[in-house]
Amino acid sequence: MSLLSREELRVVLCRDELQVVRLASKISLKGRLYSLLEKQKISFETNPDSVSLWVDALDKLESVLSAIENKPDFTSVVLANHFLRYAVVEGDKALKSEVEQVAFVKHRFGQLYGETANKWEIRIDQEYPGAPFIASAVDRDLIVELRELFKRVNLKLYSIQPGLMKAYNLSQSAFVDKNAWFVMYEHGNLCLTWLNDGHLSAVRTIKVGNEWQDKLTEIIERETYLSELDTSTKEIFLMSFDDKKLEIPKNGDWKIYKVNPEIPLGLFEHYDERYALAICE
Repeated sequence: MSLLSREELRVVLCRDELQVVRLASKISLKGRLYSLLEKQKISFETNPDSVSLWVDALDKLESVLSAIENKPDFTSVVLANHFLRYAVVEGDKALKSEVEQVAFVKHRFGQLYGETANKWEIRIDQEYPGAPFIASAVDRDLIVELRELFKRVNLKLYSIQPGLMKAYNLSQSAFVDKNAWFVMYEHGNLCLTWLNDGHLSAVRTIKVGNEWQDKLTEIIERETYLSELDTSTKEIFLMSFDDKKLEIPKNGDWKIYKVNPEIPLGLFEHYDERYALAICE
């Protein structure tokens, strides 16, 4: 793969939908300059009797990737929050190595979800030792099968990212030092996170219907009460990846901001917020 120019394939894997974006890029005087080669959104039916939520998604992904003739240099996958569990974990300076931290987090997930957590692969995102951090957990078999799938279609998989962490990293500059809610919506799934000085300090994922935009502040207020959070600021930073146009809810007591991630150089005229997890970085 050339450092000066390359082609990338980026996939967002959802329970009943795939986003597949293909980009070309090259180094310019202003930085890496991108061009959009292809983008497609593929919806499919899921079998309610499937052993796991992700089986149908991987079957569809393999059929799509198998049809690619010109292999890209770089491939990456973002996993939708449907497939993940998140938890905020209090930091412990006594945990010196990543192995110790992961073991600590596994114990935490075991307390929250029971023996099922033993089958999950854990990722941690800690800014500095001893700080509270977000941990994500995903079915280990999904990760194994995903890597095997890319081998079968002769594509090297460079990265797998949790949806929430990708969205947070894309949006972080909008709420530096803020005490506010960061809300991410995707395909009937609402991920609610509380920001303490701009850092994720509480997280919860819930299923919602099509009317979620009208009920957003009501949902937040209920979550604040149930979580016993000390939240005096009524600000919401909102990202949505739905086909339905995002309408900012009207509520006089709340300030709600639509988050617009930085668009890569060269892609402004092709940008579609529904594809933000795939297009932006």
